[in-house]
Amino acid sequence: GRVLPRQGPEQGHPGSLEDPAGASGQHRGAALAGALQRAGWPGLFRLLVAYGYAARIPVAILMFFAFQGNWGTHYDSLPPTAPTLSLWPKFIWFGFLPQMIVWVSFTLMAGSLIGGIAVALVPRGKTVAQAAA
Repeated sequence: GRVLPRQGPEQGHPGSLEDPAGASGQHRGAALAGALQRAGWPGLFRLLVAYGYAARIPVAILMFFAFQGNWGTHYDSLPPTAPTLSLWPKFIWFGFLPQMIVWVSFTLMAGSLIGGIAVALVPRGKTVAQAAA
């Protein structure tokens, strides 16, 4: 794909809260990209989804408490251009959706890339233990 320069909400970025349809479109795109991995390698897909949620659910919970308590850490810091929101909308847009969709999809894509490299490096017909010996 084509790499585009990062734009902030002040430039009309479609992922900003000023354009929620654009932000939800990005979440749908990330979910679709992750789901496409399932067709190519179902076993790795299941493993990576389990790992992705196991790693991200605790972070989402932590982010909720950070937003609730205004901890002032990286778990609850937002860009200066972010609108002022109450707890639940802030958590959904900046905590829950990114952790449960974007980062799990990233885990799927990165894990599939690394899995593909591993398959390319291990000769066919040999197990990993045989290839290491």
